[in-house]
Amino acid sequence: MVKQLGLKKFIFVSVFLSLFLINVNLVFAQESLNKDFLSQKVLTELNFIEDDLIFLKELPDFNAFINGDLSRKEHLQDTFFSFSKNKQIYYQVRYIDESGKEIIRVDNIEGETEIISEDNLQNKKGRYYFDDAFLLDDGDIFVSPLDLNIEQGKLENRGSEGNPVYVPVIRYATPVFDSEKKKVGIIILNVYADYILDIFKKNGAGLSEDRGYLVNKEGYFLFHSDSSKEFGFMFENDITLRNEFGGEFSRVFDSDEGEFNFNGKTYDYIKIFPSDLEIISSSGSPKSYAPSLSKVQGKDYFWILIVESPIVKGVVDFMAPVFLGIYIFLGILIFLGIYFIFFKKKKEKEKEKEKDISGFFFSKLNRKIILGFLIVALLFGVIAGAGSFYLEKAAKSDYINAINEIEADFNDFREGDIRTLSVGLEIAVQDKDLKEVYLEKDRDKLYNYGQNLFNELKDKYAVTHFYFIEPDGNCFVRLHNKDKFNDEIKRATFLKSKETKDIGAGIELGKTAFALRVVKPYYNDNELIGYMELGEEIDHFLEEMKKGKNNEFSIIIDKEFIDEENWASVREVKGLENNWDKLENHVAIESTIENNVHCFNSDNVVKVLDGERVFGTFDSEKGDFVCGGFPLIDASGNEVGAMFALIDSSKKIGFITAIKYGLLFMVVLFILAIIILSFFIKLKIINPIAKLNNATSEIQKRNFKARVDINTGDELQVLGESFNKTAKVLQHMDEEHKQLEKAKTEFLSITSHELRSPMTPMQAQLQMLLGEYYGKLNPKQKNSLDIVARNTKRLDNIIVDFLEISRIEAARLKFRFVKKDLTGSIKRLMKEMVGFMPEKKVKLYSKIGKLPVIEVDPDRVMQVLRNLINNAIKFSPEGKKVVVSAGLKGNMIEFSVKDEGIGIKAEDQKRIFEPFFQAEQTMYREHQGTGLGLAIIRGIVESQEGNVWLESEEGKGTTFFFTIPLKPVRNVKAIKLLFSESKNIEKEIKKVFLDVLGPMGSQEFENLEKRNQLDKKNLIWYSDFLIKKGILSEEKGKLFKDKLLFILGEKKRGIGTNELVKKGLISSPKKKLVAEDILKKESKLNINKKEVRK
Repeated sequence: MVKQLGLKKFIFVSVFLSLFLINVNLVFAQESLNKDFLSQKVLTELNFIEDDLIFLKELPDFNAFINGDLSRKEHLQDTFFSFSKNKQIYYQVRYIDESGKEIIRVDNIEGETEIISEDNLQNKKGRYYFDDAFLLDDGDIFVSPLDLNIEQGKLENRGSEGNPVYVPVIRYATPVFDSEKKKVGIIILNVYADYILDIFKKNGAGLSEDRGYLVNKEGYFLFHSDSSKEFGFMFENDITLRNEFGGEFSRVFDSDEGEFNFNGKTYDYIKIFPSDLEIISSSGSPKSYAPSLSKVQGKDYFWILIVESPIVKGVVDFMAPVFLGIYIFLGILIFLGIYFIFFKKKKEKEKEKEKDISGFFFSKLNRKIILGFLIVALLFGVIAGAGSFYLEKAAKSDYINAINEIEADFNDFREGDIRTLSVGLEIAVQDKDLKEVYLEKDRDKLYNYGQNLFNELKDKYAVTHFYFIEPDGNCFVRLHNKDKFNDEIKRATFLKSKETKDIGAGIELGKTAFALRVVKPYYNDNELIGYMELGEEIDHFLEEMKKGKNNEFSIIIDKEFIDEENWASVREVKGLENNWDKLENHVAIESTIENNVHCFNSDNVVKVLDGERVFGTFDSEKGDFVCGGFPLIDASGNEVGAMFALIDSSKKIGFITAIKYGLLFMVVLFILAIIILSFFIKLKIINPIAKLNNATSEIQKRNFKARVDINTGDELQVLGESFNKTAKVLQHMDEEHKQLEKAKTEFLSITSHELRSPMTPMQAQLQMLLGEYYGKLNPKQKNSLDIVARNTKRLDNIIVDFLEISRIEAARLKFRFVKKDLTGSIKRLMKEMVGFMPEKKVKLYSKIGKLPVIEVDPDRVMQVLRNLINNAIKFSPEGKKVVVSAGLKGNMIEFSVKDEGIGIKAEDQKRIFEPFFQAEQTMYREHQGTGLGLAIIRGIVESQEGNVWLESEEGKGTTFFFTIPLKPVRNVKAIKLLFSESKNIEKEIKKVFLDVLGPMGSQEFENLEKRNQLDKKNLIWYSDFLIKKGILSEEKGKLFKDKLLFILGEKKRGIGTNELVKKGLISSPKKKLVAEDILKKESKLNINKKEVRK
């Protein structure tokens, strides 16, 4: 009985969990960020601010004022006042002159607009936003960080000491110039930050429910449910995203959008770029009069919105592909279960057979679990039916909300344009010259005079109508239509303005189109002299609402409000089909979709006017859509038609389909089991392994002090202890190695010095013997002394070389820098070398470009050149030529010595600069030296941060290259030459990565190294990948691959970093990296930044 009860509980819990998860998913599925739409919405709203800034800058009164007409100041203050009052989003509107003094300032505090008197104006020189904006060029826009407003040197507090209420703002500014192109100040708008936060709150960003955060690029909170954690940088505290989310902080900056997990919750994040223009910003400063710490370009100016994700976000995407398979599997279980249960009590013969079958299929399964699966599968049909009904109902609710959101957007655009037109109207009303012309009552003169203003408003705000109306309501003149006048204006907007003696605004239907109209009384002093009206057509509303969404819109109007003949005429003029007869009682006057949509009809207009918001569906090549709409009410309050919308429902329909054909509870149970198992594995296995991996990476970096702390009480703990012991041994060995290296260097220096001391008297005595100073020598004696003298000289040369190498390794190599043009030194060296081995008849040529005067040690440079020319002559066949070249390459001078000798084998080229190494070719054996010359050359060049390399081909000759910097390196570093290991191939590969890929090369190399992919096959694949994705061009990619193959011994010809310089691909081996090219191309890739880092 207990077992049966346990089974029933299992079945009940499974069914309940299934219903619960379906409900939870429905509640939260729509809560995730609509990223594209949100970004576009913010961009659209904030672009209005940039437009307002430019509008104020180009006001005729403002330009006259900054060019010396001080009489315009009062009128300009009134214009700024009207502008601020109508906009209601600007805390301050200011003009600040070149000295930093506020000349005009209008404040708007809690809806009250005020022109600040001259006594209360401040000097803002030293405030970062003034200094940074004033440095810009004409047309540039400065956008400050979103921070707290400072007045009189202190944070503005509208609350109390115990309960402060600070004022967050963002500032838009641009420099202004007079007619002589002299910079005379800046115009600056302080925008209330609440305006920006409202954009997020109104568009489902989660801030209104305290589930979200808004942070700046440094990780400080701009919005937090706990306001005490906001704007930490203004208070110089350490309350940042890093403190809230720990190590997850860095992940947020890896890509433009994504998600992360923290404390069992999932968070979505998205970068918001507040402008699509080339704005300029800076880091700002929390201090009153302190400069910005750094400049910020437009692409680096962003905010990050972080929102807690729904509980089951992602479950549907994960389970959709497996729903069908699970359903088939459960169908098989149902069939077998029915067979097993209902045929169990048949005849003994059949029962025995059934037993064999059940044993074959279920020998390892618990019968009660099978029965539980069977019952759950049978109940799932009922659950799916109920869930489907609920899903359809919930989806319709979502669509209704979407229509309401579209209606809100439409109203927002209407109100925003009303504010904009009101500003333009205020400017026109305040124009004294225009008023004087109007009072003359000369219609033609007023029409001609007003065209400039009308065209300016048309360009700025898409104004299409401009009326002057007399006090009795008759139209005096239309600036948009000269031939029509003296007709009586009876529109609702005019009547409202006449009644209220204030602005009247709204949407009104003309004979062929909707127009947004704003009317304002026109006074001369206190006498009403008429009315002024501006209007615009609203067709652009639909295009703006369409941005960021895959929706379509159409405005359907009742035919009783439109003249049929005028409609046909207008459609013909515009080259459009006359659609008057498409609908029975209505006509579509604006639409974003060309094809007729069956649900955009007169019957549905009636439904919309009766309060219905969603009706029917529409399928097209673009996807699945739901039809909906809302009534259009004009300024008179009449319902003249409807705004229809096609809402993209492709994803939602796919979601509902997935729910219908899936068993959600089984997938969730499986996921829960995986999560629990993953948590256990992470805690007990993955975390200790990660610690070991990190410590191993430290060991690879030669940090032998790395240790791990693993307390799992199992084999992993034993492994950790063994690792610590091994690391301790390695640390001890490393310390001994360093001591041996130090002792070796000291021994080499002392020994070389002590060996050379007796060499000088020995050579002197040998010369005296050879000069028969002590008596006549017979031929045998003389020959023997010649042999001794030659070998003594050779031994002395070896000791000198050893001393030089010991200085290089101990960083004691002496350089005597002087300012010099090396051209003369090279020519003198060429003359000197002409007499070297004259029997070989080798001809010396030079190609010396124009060399700058630099600080250099000419003796060291000539030492390197002399050695290379010496070798070139020595290993050249008789009668050949040697060419010495020098020229400026970026921030280096590049030298080369080219011979026509026998060349060097590919396998020898990699080791040619190693001490004591000599090539195996016959001619090299004939001229054996100490084997230290090229090693010394390498030490001299690299100690000055230059490069030395060669290009050689057997049978054709060899060219040695080296470079020296234009600025000397005075702090010489030690260069290991003797007794070092063979060339470290991985080190050379890493150097190539850094040279070609720039700063990201180190991370890329480490990623390949961790995956043990530094072999030939993987490196070739990686090179091809960079070329394929456009990260490297074909030419750079080939050079990159050739260099890697050369290091691996697969190429005959070496490709050095300086060859990149020579080919013009990079300007300097170390300082001008190809990374800039990678960053420019990164936006073109179909991979994000995170994939590039991988």
